[in-house]
Amino acid sequence: MDPMMLTHSQRKDGVREDPGRKRKRLRTLLALRNPVILASGPLGRTATGLIRFGRFAGAVVGKSTTFLPRTGNPHPRLISLGDYGLMNWENLPNLGYERFAEELRLAKEQCSCPVIASLGPSADLDQLKTIATTLEKAGADALELDFKWGFDPQTGNTGNDISSSGVFDQGVISATILGLKDVVSVPIIAKLVAFAGDIVEHAQAAEAAGAGAITAINTIFPAMKIDIHRQTPALSSVFGGLSGKSILPLAVAAVYRIYEAVNIPIIGCGGVTSGEDALELNMAGADGVEMCTTAMVEGPSAFRRVNDEIDNLLQELGFASAEECCGLAHR
Repeated sequence: MDPMMLTHSQRKDGVREDPGRKRKRLRTLLALRNPVILASGPLGRTATGLIRFGRFAGAVVGKSTTFLPRTGNPHPRLISLGDYGLMNWENLPNLGYERFAEELRLAKEQCSCPVIASLGPSADLDQLKTIATTLEKAGADALELDFKWGFDPQTGNTGNDISSSGVFDQGVISATILGLKDVVSVPIIAKLVAFAGDIVEHAQAAEAAGAGAITAINTIFPAMKIDIHRQTPALSSVFGGLSGKSILPLAVAAVYRIYEAVNIPIIGCGGVTSGEDALELNMAGADGVEMCTTAMVEGPSAFRRVNDEIDNLLQELGFASAEECCGLAHR
């Protein structure tokens, strides 16, 4: 029997599990080569990037795709914060779903790992259905829905400030997932943002609507950097999203809370720079982890390094696999 399927009274390690609770595993959705996945971002914009990183990653996620092509914000729209990570508001520059479908087909021909397509946030469900069906036909192994709703780059307001208006709430998440499940058969993964309402309630709504997994978290909004030499905001959009090492504790907390509220798999995302970071998310409740900022700095070899570090730590700690560690912090 899978050790993660045992109840609290059966577990030797004392992890809290409700009697009879059956937790689904990420391996039932995706045949991951290893637990470290390329997160959606600039590196997955074309087949070339997906293939390049797919040599080492457990799976790859494409750049979030919209109905029409988008050029994104003017530069500078992404800046390095050194050890803190990155700050950006690219505003979803992408090829549009029709052109990306061609890139996805090419990637599927040469990638030996699952290829996941990302759907950019949209209030137009009909457009999302068109994108989803097209990308499924192009070979997507799963669809990750980017619920990065409610951020206004001009004011810095987040969904938490405007959720009472109904712009972003559990109903939106539920309706979007239910609508897409009517037209596609591949797994749907809900990528949730922190600080736009209650991320736990959002995860529960996604699970109830039939999502196969949760990705948590997205970049943290709003963030800002001022160029002291020019005395102006460093980003053209003024505000942006923070990613990288500095948001790891926020991602760990979100994964920990979600794990105790849902039974579907969780993919931890945000601040993974090492095998220790990955195992921290794993022990908080993540079946796998996504990584982007570190991959942008180091290239594809970052996945080999982090996976080697995970293996070394597992051996040091006496575990056979990362899956065996999933949720161990819930004692």
